[in-house]
Amino acid sequence: MLQRLPPVQRTVDLRPEFDSAVATLLSAVGRTADRAVAIHEARRAIKLLRALLRLVPGDPAALDRDLKALASRLAPARDQRVAARTAAALARRMRNRPAAALLRSIAAEQDAAATEREAKSHAHPRLSRLAASLSALGTVVAPADVAAVLGKRLRKARSRFAAAMAAGDAEALHDARTLVVRLQLQLVALRRLAGRKPGRRAMRLDRLRDLLGEHHDLFMLAGVVAARPDAAPAARARVLRAVERAMRRLEGQAAAVADEALAIGRRAFSRTLRRRLEAVAA
Repeated sequence: MLQRLPPVQRTVDLRPEFDSAVATLLSAVGRTADRAVAIHEARRAIKLLRALLRLVPGDPAALDRDLKALASRLAPARDQRVAARTAAALARRMRNRPAAALLRSIAAEQDAAATEREAKSHAHPRLSRLAASLSALGTVVAPADVAAVLGKRLRKARSRFAAAMAAGDAEALHDARTLVVRLQLQLVALRRLAGRKPGRRAMRLDRLRDLLGEHHDLFMLAGVVAARPDAAPAARARVLRAVERAMRRLEGQAAAVADEALAIGRRAFSRTLRRRLEAVAA
């Protein structure tokens, strides 16, 4: 009697995505020209690598810690650059001259500080070893495992976003954005491996990511404005009110986008994703 052989498990190799992100990271960190752009590219590569690490088997916690440490080294320059851009953009919309002048002053200060930090930013001392470890990492995954992980991520992102919105907590919204960013990066990477462009859900997640990013930028700017003891109280109050209005507007837009981007059950999402991954698995 013939025995039925166990089915061969089909797999997907994430190696092309890892290699591309590592190459981008090494190039950006080592670039001396256009440091603002280089730091932005490096941070994006780090985010992608950290998102991909959450899909591979084993325990890549040490690699994730090293990537997080590198991101922390680059964060201050990027944060000040974003603060300068956010203050300048808000100043252009302010009709009150003292308030606009305060924002322009903040933008100039943050811009100068960012330029200084960008010039001094340097690589993680273990970057070469980190890159080698990432290159040696096992990156073959099973569609079922990936689909299950992303299904849980979707549910967690939806829950965190809803809780943050209900509480009106800007920092909690930023934490929810981190989950949205990772999910979006993971979905786009998987579609690239299949030779496909980002789908509708990934595009809506990207829009939600941008809205929550703008929201956090304004929240951080409010802290800079509030910490200016030399600012005229009336001008400072006008700026803070403008920031508050802009944040409320972004929250409304984010809620509308989230209704579409996150509105699917975990099991249905996982089933659909698994089926699509198995169609391109080796």
